[in-house]
Amino acid sequence: MSMFDLGRPKDVPAKVLSPVRAAIFGQLRAHGERSTAQLLEALLAVNLVTADDLARDPYWMQKSLARLRSSKRIDKRINEVGKLVWFEGQAPQASVAPSPESTGRVAAPRHINVMHGPKYQPAPWVPARAGALDHASVDSLIGGRRVAFGSAA
Repeated sequence: MSMFDLGRPKDVPAKVLSPVRAAIFGQLRAHGERSTAQLLEALLAVNLVTADDLARDPYWMQKSLARLRSSKRIDKRINEVGKLVWFEGQAPQASVAPSPESTGRVAAPRHINVMHGPKYQPAPWVPARAGALDHASVDSLIGGRRVAFGSAA
């Protein structure tokens, strides 16, 4: 398989991968670890991606790689020279270290006793502007009878 042979892998159904994702997967299968720049270069070389595609959505490559990674087809790691590389398959999962044994001491939950202490007295209500309560001086009509504002009929 040449560097630019980006055909769909034979064991992956056609309906599963888009042509670009199939090409990315094929590159990783054929050449092992590849950086994002190397994958992009290969896609540009075979005209699967154009500069217009990059201008329209500069993050499409990251999205395609993320979709392949979420489907557990590829994974990424930092290689020996400190570069991010992508590869086929999944990285071995590091075993989770057991948590240290508990000392048995746990902080007590916060408790605020609201029943004791000074009596809560909210600030008196003040209208937002002068004349805001002028409507209270106008009588209302309830059932054809005049009734003072705020009184029960």
